[in-house]
Amino acid sequence: MRPGPALAAGLLTVCLVGAASALAWQHDSPLVPLSGASTPAGSAWPFLVLLASAFAAYVAGLALARRGPLALRAAAVVAVLVQAGVLTGSPGAYSLNKAN
Repeated sequence: MRPGPALAAGLLTVCLVGAASALAWQHDSPLVPLSGASTPAGSAWPFLVLLASAFAAYVAGLALARRGPLALRAAAVVAVLVQAGVLTGSPGAYSLNKAN
Protein backbone atom coordinates (compact mmCIF):
# COMPACT_ATOMS: atom_id res chain seq x y z
CA MET A 1 0.00 0.00 0.00
CA ARG A 2 1.27 3.45 -0.89
CA PRO A 3 1.50 6.23 1.70
CA GLY A 4 -0.61 8.54 -0.48
CA PRO A 5 -3.98 7.95 1.22
CA ALA A 6 -2.50 8.39 4.70
CA LEU A 7 -0.81 11.64 3.68
CA ALA A 8 -4.00 12.84 2.00
CA ALA A 9 -5.92 12.21 5.23
CA GLY A 10 -3.20 14.06 7.14
CA LEU A 11 -3.36 17.05 4.82
CA LEU A 12 -7.16 17.06 5.07
CA THR A 13 -6.73 17.15 8.85
CA VAL A 14 -4.39 20.14 8.47
CA CYS A 15 -6.95 22.02 6.39
CA LEU A 16 -9.85 21.25 8.72
CA VAL A 17 -7.90 22.18 11.86
CA GLY A 18 -6.83 25.45 10.24
CA ALA A 19 -10.40 26.28 9.28
CA ALA A 20 -11.74 25.42 12.74
CA SER A 21 -9.01 27.49 14.37
CA ALA A 22 -9.75 30.44 12.13
CA LEU A 23 -13.41 30.29 13.19
CA ALA A 24 -12.54 29.99 16.86
CA TRP A 25 -10.10 32.93 16.89
CA GLN A 26 -12.40 35.43 15.20
CA HIS A 27 -12.94 38.62 17.16
CA ASP A 28 -16.67 38.01 17.59
CA SER A 29 -16.46 34.23 17.94
CA PRO A 30 -19.29 32.69 19.97
CA LEU A 31 -16.82 30.09 21.25
CA VAL A 32 -15.34 32.49 23.79
CA PRO A 33 -17.00 32.03 27.18
CA LEU A 34 -18.67 35.40 27.72
CA SER A 35 -21.68 36.20 29.90
CA GLY A 36 -21.60 32.92 31.76
CA ALA A 37 -20.57 30.94 28.68
CA SER A 38 -23.84 31.60 26.89
CA THR A 39 -23.68 31.65 23.11
CA PRO A 40 -26.29 32.39 20.48
CA ALA A 41 -28.14 29.18 19.68
CA GLY A 42 -26.62 27.27 16.78
CA SER A 43 -23.76 29.67 16.13
CA ALA A 44 -20.98 27.21 16.98
CA TRP A 45 -22.16 24.44 14.61
CA PRO A 46 -19.66 25.20 11.81
CA PHE A 47 -16.79 24.92 14.30
CA LEU A 48 -18.15 21.66 15.71
CA VAL A 49 -18.55 20.15 12.24
CA LEU A 50 -15.01 21.15 11.26
CA LEU A 51 -13.59 19.81 14.51
CA ALA A 52 -15.41 16.47 14.23
CA SER A 53 -14.38 16.16 10.58
CA ALA A 54 -10.75 16.88 11.45
CA PHE A 55 -10.82 14.17 14.11
CA ALA A 56 -12.39 11.68 11.67
CA ALA A 57 -9.72 12.49 9.06
CA TYR A 58 -7.02 12.08 11.72
CA VAL A 59 -8.32 8.67 12.77
CA ALA A 60 -8.60 7.57 9.13
CA GLY A 61 -5.05 8.74 8.44
CA LEU A 62 -3.79 6.92 11.51
CA ALA A 63 -5.48 3.68 10.41
CA LEU A 64 -4.10 4.04 6.89
CA ALA A 65 -0.60 4.78 8.18
CA ARG A 66 -0.61 1.64 10.31
CA ARG A 67 -1.51 -0.53 7.31
CA GLY A 68 1.35 0.49 5.07
CA PRO A 69 4.70 2.20 4.90
CA LEU A 70 4.88 5.86 5.73
CA ALA A 71 8.02 7.96 5.66
CA LEU A 72 8.87 9.40 9.05
CA ARG A 73 9.74 12.72 7.46
CA ALA A 74 6.33 12.98 5.77
CA ALA A 75 4.53 12.14 9.01
CA ALA A 76 6.60 14.72 10.89
CA VAL A 77 5.81 17.43 8.33
CA VAL A 78 2.07 16.71 8.61
CA ALA A 79 2.31 16.77 12.42
CA VAL A 80 4.04 20.16 12.37
CA LEU A 81 1.47 21.50 9.91
CA VAL A 82 -1.41 20.37 12.14
CA GLN A 83 0.14 22.15 15.11
CA ALA A 84 0.80 25.25 13.04
CA GLY A 85 -2.78 25.15 11.80
CA VAL A 86 -3.97 26.05 15.27
CA LEU A 87 -1.93 29.24 15.08
CA THR A 88 -3.24 30.38 11.68
CA GLY A 89 -5.83 32.65 13.20
CA SER A 90 -4.15 33.37 16.51
CA PRO A 91 -5.21 36.50 18.39
CA GLY A 92 -1.64 37.76 18.37
CA ALA A 93 -1.59 37.93 14.58
CA TYR A 94 -5.09 39.38 14.57
CA SER A 95 -4.44 42.09 17.13
CA LEU A 96 -1.28 43.27 15.39
CA ASN A 97 -3.40 44.35 12.43
CA LYS A 98 -6.17 45.90 14.44
CA ALA A 99 -6.14 48.97 16.66
CA ASN A 100 -7.51 48.20 20.12
